[in-house]
Amino acid sequence: MTVWTPDLSELGARMGLCFTFTAFGGLLGGPMSGALLGSQHKWWIASLFSGLISLIGILIFVVMRLYPVPALKAHEDTQRA
Repeated sequence: MTVWTPDLSELGARMGLCFTFTAFGGLLGGPMSGALLGSQHKWWIASLFSGLISLIGILIFVVMRLYPVPALKAHEDTQRA
């Protein structure tokens, strides 16, 4: 997160937004899995849902990590000169 924040005074607000979305996922994940469980108690549906959501989150983090950051590259170039 700090890599994408050129002005560190905005870092707290950006991290707060990230934690807000994480909190919604934590609050809604359990009831959604319970609704997917249904009256027939098919646990594999809820497990598949949770696994897919986790996989999507991991993929987002990997893409963010591999995404080239122009501000960071410019900063590295100025440090070398």
